[in-house]
Amino acid sequence: MELNNTLRQKEQELVVKEGQLQDLTIDKESVDKVCQSHEQTIMELDATLQLVKDEFQALQLACTALEEKHRKVQEENQDLNTTGKAAESSSRRSKRSTCKHTKDAHDSEVNAATFSMSGRLFVTGGADRRVKVWEQVNGNYTLKGTMHGSNAGIMSVQIDPQHTLTGHSQKVMSAKFFGAATKVVSGGHDRTLKIWDLRSRVCTRTIFAGSSCNDIVINDGIGSQVASGHLDKTVRFWDVRSENQSSVGEITLQGKITSLDLSPDMNYMLASARDDTVKLLDLRMNQVMSTCSADGFKVAMDYTRASFSPDGQYVICGSHDGSIFVWSATTAKLDKTLKEHSSSVVVCAWHPDGSSIISCDRNKRAIIWTNRY
Repeated sequence: MELNNTLRQKEQELVVKEGQLQDLTIDKESVDKVCQSHEQTIMELDATLQLVKDEFQALQLACTALEEKHRKVQEENQDLNTTGKAAESSSRRSKRSTCKHTKDAHDSEVNAATFSMSGRLFVTGGADRRVKVWEQVNGNYTLKGTMHGSNAGIMSVQIDPQHTLTGHSQKVMSAKFFGAATKVVSGGHDRTLKIWDLRSRVCTRTIFAGSSCNDIVINDGIGSQVASGHLDKTVRFWDVRSENQSSVGEITLQGKITSLDLSPDMNYMLASARDDTVKLLDLRMNQVMSTCSADGFKVAMDYTRASFSPDGQYVICGSHDGSIFVWSATTAKLDKTLKEHSSSVVVCAWHPDGSSIISCDRNKRAIIWTNRY
């Protein structure tokens, strides 16, 4: 009897346990369904997130294209508004200016020019994607050679052996040699600066500058300090020896910066800007020292170039109406105006001994001036 009672008790306990097991099984199935539902929701959210990322990237590309289109429309509008002024300026040419040579240097606008160290050669770069080398022969400059290979307009030129460096994702606006010409630093509209090793032809470092870069200068004798001018109105200073992505100094101006240039003693820097000024910066004090401006002077493009004379006593920059303005670097007062171009002047460069100037405009023309400074 006692065994029967124990058996019945165990059977009842078994029935209870089976009921509990069944309830737990039902609960597990319910939890599994909830998990599956959440997993499906996560997959849908991941797909939505990827779609949003793709749309954001597409919008960024569209925004960049629209900004470029807007800039070009503004430049075209400025040219249309100043056509009459250009005609008027030709009748008011300064008696002191002397135009020695005029050439249609390229098939479209000329964006860059520089003399060789000896002054016997000068090099021009244009929107036609060509680099041309000109040689002085019997007092005249003749075309010595044309270099091809660029897949976009030439924005900056310096003279050294040939290398092709690929890595920027948008237009490259400036490139400079440093480190005994074994390295190059470049900057462009992809908001980066890149350091290149010419021996291996690879990019050794990328600096994320945060804004489109229009020009670069090497502001020390050994090539460890780089200054860059940007569309966000800021001049940034970088130590290329450091792996730090942050700039070591900044100077903010009132307009988008179009070019930079160093004085021969490397104590001062020029910064031309779209507020129609050329600022003289004291690099020892890290501040603006003086401002060059004048009635009728207007910086025409985001890549208009200003420069010091070889002795550092004068500042030169081209204007939207084809005029070229020359200021005293000491007083920031206008010294003279050269008038010969009929379209916006993009770049001016000095002969190493100061005996002549080359100026290039948007209408394919390059002019050699014989004024000595």
